Parts: sequence; structure tokens; C-alpha cells
Amino acid sequence: MQKYSYFILLLLLAWGTPAAMAQEVDVPEDYISEFIYGININTNGGLIGGIMFKTTKIIKPKWYRSLGLELVNVKNPKETRFTSPQTGNNFVYGKRNYFFSVRPQYGRDIILFRKAPDEGVQISANLAAGPSLGLEIPYNINYQFPGGIIRTEQYEPSRHPDIFQILGSTTFLDGLGQTQLIFGAHFKAGISLDFGAFRNSITGLELGFMLEAFTQKPEILVSPNPSDPPAPNTQVFTAAYANFFFGSRK
Repeated sequence: MQKYSYFILLLLLAWGTPAAMAQEVDVPEDYISEFIYGININTNGGLIGGIMFKTTKIIKPKWYRSLGLELVNVKNPKETRFTSPQTGNNFVYGKRNYFFSVRPQYGRDIILFRKAPDEGVQISANLAAGPSLGLEIPYNINYQFPGGIIRTEQYEPSRHPDIFQILGSTTFLDGLGQTQLIFGAHFKAGISLDFGAFRNSITGLELGFMLEAFTQKPEILVSPNPSDPPAPNTQVFTAAYANFFFGSRK
């Protein structure tokens, strides 16, 4: 739970101190739709977890219907990065597949505190859910076999037993043609803070939590040593996330 503590603190501040951050004013809705895009950071995806897009449209005062799409990289928390002493290139030892999640979303945005025109911070609650399409893409490494022969192959413990002969890894594009699909579903809840300085522009931050489950475990990691316990792969993922977004409304 330690990895979630920072996000929990920010969410509590957003809920608990709205008066200090925004002033609600009794005015008519000043926009009927908006479109935002941005980058995702989450506790399963590293520094930059992915990208997101979302469009909303008013259904009644303060309530908006949302349609969104996210593409995020999902990592196993046990991943450990190594550096090849021969080439200086990095690789994740024991990683067998990249795993990406494509998340179409349908949800509701509820304005909790509206900012005054052209100033302040607007605070909204966000709920969304939808199917998940998992993309399991081979993780290829450059391995030096006896005789100095170097091949690029998907990592396989029995075929690539010597960590010192791994010269680095390739990008997910190298294995894209061998992608395996895994189906699932997800649910997310968060708080959005809109700092846009102008009525038609949006700059903001969304903080929240995500629950996602798939019909089978993606094989992200394998145990390099056959005598070791199986790698801790799972088919249910939880994550705290932050979306930094930009956009426009009309």
C-alpha cells in the first residue's frame, strides 16, 4: 500500500479542502462539451504509463456523459532492470512479454465546485468503466550464443540461461506481429482539477484508482531458473494513477 500513499493524500486534499481551491458560483453551464488528451502515470506503468483521450457532453446541469480511450503499459511490479556489461544496453531479466492495455471507457463527470469565470480551479468527480483489450507482445532480447553468434529472440529461460550473454532488448515494435489478445474489463474513479486560465481552454490533473481484470494471466515475467517458484503474474491489477491533460471546450 505504500505505493498508493501519495495518491491517497492528494485525493483527500482534493476532497477535503475544496473551499480553499475553488469557489462555486451559481451560473448557467458555460460549456456543453469538451475534448481532452494527455499522458498517464500509474503505479503499474513506470514514469510515463501511456496516453489518454476523453470527450464529454452535458446531459443535465453539472452532469456530463464521457467517452474515453486509454492506451497504457502494464508492468509486473517484480521487474528488475539490468545493464549488459558488454554493450551497456538495458534489459529486464526474466521478462517474456510486454503487456499493453487498450481501454475504451464510458462514464460520468460530475462538477463538484465550479470556478469563477477565467479564474480559480474547477473540481469534478469522475467515474468510468469499460472493456479492456490486453496486448501481449513478445519481449525480444539480443543473445550471444557460443561461437559469437548473436540472435534476436523472445526470451526463453531454457534457451537463454546465461544473463551475461544477454546484450540488450528490442522495442515492442519488433514483436508486434506476434501479438496475443487477452480480454478483460476495468473500472476507475477519480477527481479532476481543471486549472485552465481561459473559459475555452483546459489544463488539469486527474487523480484516481483503477481496477482491471483479465480472463487469463498475461505472461509478463517467467522464472529464469526452473527450480525457482513461478513468476508472480496476475490477472487482476489495481493501480493509482494521475492523468495530466490539456484540451478545449465549447
